[in-house]
Parts: sequence; structure tokens; C-alpha cells
Amino acid sequence: MTIAPALPYTIAEKERSDLFVRFIEFLFAVVIGQSFLFLSSQAGVFSWVTNPLRNILTLGNAILAYSLVVTSWIGYHDSTKKLPMKNVGRFVIDIFLLFLYSLTFASLNSFSTISLILFAVFLLYFAWTIIRLYEYYQVRGEYHLIKRSIQAGVFAIAFFIVALLVVFYPDPTLQGVMLDVSFLLLILYRLLYWGGPKKQNRFEQTRRDGKPLDRMKIYVAGPYTPSGNDSHDAARIAHQNTLRAIKSGIEVIRKGHVPFIPHLTHYIHLETDDPLPAEFYYEYDMVWLRYCDALLYLGESRGADRELKWAQEEGLKIFHSIDEIPQGSTWASLVDTNKPDSIRR
Repeated sequence: MTIAPALPYTIAEKERSDLFVRFIEFLFAVVIGQSFLFLSSQAGVFSWVTNPLRNILTLGNAILAYSLVVTSWIGYHDSTKKLPMKNVGRFVIDIFLLFLYSLTFASLNSFSTISLILFAVFLLYFAWTIIRLYEYYQVRGEYHLIKRSIQAGVFAIAFFIVALLVVFYPDPTLQGVMLDVSFLLLILYRLLYWGGPKKQNRFEQTRRDGKPLDRMKIYVAGPYTPSGNDSHDAARIAHQNTLRAIKSGIEVIRKGHVPFIPHLTHYIHLETDDPLPAEFYYEYDMVWLRYCDALLYLGESRGADRELKWAQEEGLKIFHSIDEIPQGSTWASLVDTNKPDSIRR
């Protein structure tokens, strides 16, 4: 069935977030532009070339600063694209971060100052992820964002330790070592965060009681209406596709899992005197897809392809056939067919 993905933010929130993002990306460009002015001055690249050994630490600071700002720009774009800013708090933090980035380029001659700036930057990263967690965790259970916040906090502590060592032990050799450590920490952080938020596959998680999640809620996605313009066969083909989806759902049950079959709204459509708008069915499907752990893809259609794309982006497990679905908990252990109470009334 065709869907229009229901997102956990309103159109107004998305438009406001886009406005914030455009402003922050403009500031990123300003910071990079200002850094070029510094590098082209007498204290910049010219002095490094004429006396490279004396300025090797400054050169390392410059590379670290550019690595921080450029990767932050890319990561910021990916993150806000997938999870737009719903709270002005993240926007305020972004402005402070851009000030710190600018201050980093103005402090290239002092790694001790840069180390303090790095700690402040990652502390703000931690606050930024906490606000994002607040925005999205209650809306759709973004459990993976808890891990992201913890990671940001750990890196903030690591940079705090680096800053302490550099400030209280101002030894040139130690500063060189801590510069390398800062590079490694920054690279590791970006590798963990590259590409923006990635939802952990929910079937690979554990339940809140710590036990394995061995029974999935599987969304059955497949064609419903005919792909062509032949309206004469539309009802017959829709009925056949519905039966196919039901049979697939039965196989999912036999595998020990719980299917959701959106095609069953076919019967709602048949029994409704006043036809419901298409938007109702779009929203109906999407509401339930958001609660599923996996998607069974039965075949191509405009709607099924959109559902598949959404499920992939959200980290749901994707199956293309019944055989790919692992065996879950058997229903036999829950139902005793010999007892009258087990018969569905």
C-alpha cells in the first residue's frame, strides 16, 4: 500500500530547523573564511614555511583545528537532516560551538588553549546530544540516542583529561603526545558518529528486562493496487494481493513472530459506505510500521518501496522471503489446544 511516512516532527518544526541549519552553515563558512585570512598573514603559512621545525606544533594545531571544524560541519548536516532540531537549545549550543571553532584558529600557537577549547567543544556536544535525546526519545523510542549521549560524555571526559595534563605539565614533548592523542580521539569520535544517527536493529537489542528479543513484530509490505491503469481488474488484483499478504502473515506466525498486514484495510475499504480519504490509509500504515521490528518485502510497488526505504533508514530488519526469517518463540508453548479456554471466541 502507498504510504507517506509520518515523521516525529511537524512541518513547522522542520521548517524552523531548516532555518537554524542554514544560519549555522553560514557561520561555518564564515569561520573557515576567517581561518584563511589568518593563514595568509605573516604569522601563518609564510612563517611556517620559512621556519618549519620551529612551527611544527603550530602546524599540527592547524591540522587538528581544520579536522575538527570540517568534520563537525559534515556531521552536523547529516545529523540535523535525519533528526531536525525541535528545541531552540540545540541552536543556541551551535552558536557557542561556532565561536569556539573560531577561537581555535585564533589560538594555533598554544596547544594548551586548544586543549581547553576541545574539552569545551565536546562538553557542548554532550549537552547537544542530551537535548536531542529529550526531543526524540519519548516520541518514538530512539533508544540508540542514549548510547550516543553516553559516548559524547565519555569523549568529553577524555578531552578533559588531556587538557589537565597539558595545562599542569607544560612539557613540549608531552604536548606533542597529547596532540596525537587528540587527533586519535577526534578520528574515533567521527567514525562512531559518521553518517548521522543510525538506529540499532531492534531485533538485535534486548528487552528492558535483559532477555533476548526473540519474537519480532514484522510488517508485511507488498503491492496492493495494480501497477497499471486498468481499472477493470483493480478490485480483483487488490483482493489477490490481500490474500497473498494474509498467507505470508500466516507463515510469519508459524515462524513464531507477530505479523502486521496492512492489506487488511482492503476490507475496511469494502465495508465503508463513505470512502475514507487515501491519507487515512497512508497514515494508518505508517503508524503501525513505526512500531514494528522488521519488514517482510513481498515485491515491488510504489508504496512497498517507500516502506522498504523507510524501514532501512530506521534500522529495521529486512526480509525478502519467509525462509530468511529466523525461527522465533513457538506459539505452542503459550497455547494448549486441549483446553477450551484456548479456543478463540
